[in-house]
Amino acid sequence: MDQQDARLVAFEQQLERAVTVVPYVMLLLSTALSLIAGPQSWDERVVTLGLALLAALWMWLLSSVRPPGPLYVWGLIGFIGVLAFRDPWFAAFFGFVGYLQSWHVLRGAWRVVGIAATAVVTLTPLLRNVIPFTPLGALVYALVIGALVMLVVLFCLFGDVTAERARERTGIIAQLEATLRENEELQQRLVQQARESGARDERERIAMDIHDTLAQSFTGIITQLQAAERAGDRRDEPAARHHLDLAMSLARGGLDEARRSVRAIGPRMLDAARLPDAITTLAAEWSERSGVRAIVQTTGNAQPLHPEVETTLLRVAQEALANAAKHAHATRAGVTLSYMGDLVSIDIRDDGTGFDPAAGASPGGFGLTSMRERAARVDGSLAIESAPGAGTAVSATLPALSRDSA
Repeated sequence: MDQQDARLVAFEQQLERAVTVVPYVMLLLSTALSLIAGPQSWDERVVTLGLALLAALWMWLLSSVRPPGPLYVWGLIGFIGVLAFRDPWFAAFFGFVGYLQSWHVLRGAWRVVGIAATAVVTLTPLLRNVIPFTPLGALVYALVIGALVMLVVLFCLFGDVTAERARERTGIIAQLEATLRENEELQQRLVQQARESGARDERERIAMDIHDTLAQSFTGIITQLQAAERAGDRRDEPAARHHLDLAMSLARGGLDEARRSVRAIGPRMLDAARLPDAITTLAAEWSERSGVRAIVQTTGNAQPLHPEVETTLLRVAQEALANAAKHAHATRAGVTLSYMGDLVSIDIRDDGTGFDPAAGASPGGFGLTSMRERAARVDGSLAIESAPGAGTAVSATLPALSRDSA
């Protein structure tokens, strides 16, 4: 609420208090003028003072009822009439209270009736010595009464319209403030949800990166160390040294990939090579470690893609090949990278033991889930075809987002 609206609300509150106090002020002013400058004798003034006190008591008792009823207004008009006929000062000032209360308390056409009755009891004492008691005088009297009633009604209607507009404006302001509060609360909830979603996505990213880097590196290191141990048992020192070198290389590569994951940088293979070359290098290193032959093919017009798309394709190939060596016991594997206009796909096939996807016996556990989540993060899809004894085919299809959209 701005300063102008605050001033408007404060003014309305002051006006409401004034409406409550004004009847007593007008009665007190009329009584004071009557006692000081009235034409009555002191005995008559004492009677007038008593009537004024009764009128004040009437207003205090019946106006305390919420809301005041018609009895309050008609009794008030009666006191105004009695006092006005005793002294014109009451007609001049206290009579205003009759107009005010008739309009605020009565309803419908009774408002006009109350205003007209107040006009009659206040104007008659003032005009009885001015307008002669003749047919023409009666006409003039009626015209004066009608004009006064019309003016009072117009002013009251104007006041109601102004008050209604003020209430509407206050309501609109209150509604806007409520909307602003709701928007602020919604914004806070959205920010909190965004933070939670961001934290969740980051945890998922770290989990996938750990699986694709550290977990596979550790698995490869263990495999090479076991092979070195077997070679040592056979006293085949060159083979043992070869497996130890591979384990050392896997350890260094895993450490490097872990650091890159912490910094949210793409795989090192994509730093200085195109995606087809990076996948060829990945397959060659996998073949050297696993002893399984892998053939890589690229179809379509190769083009630079969004880093997230290329990273996803490389990680899917890495995980699928790792599963082929670790779980499927494959002897051959094939990787096909296909550029198809708006789409790009990678297919990894092996001749391993396979499994039944419908039965939920999915080798690789978190690896298959990781591949699906990676594909979904870039609006892609992952399909798996396998059967016991028939090998496994993993296919990931992603939108071919250009590198310029990064």
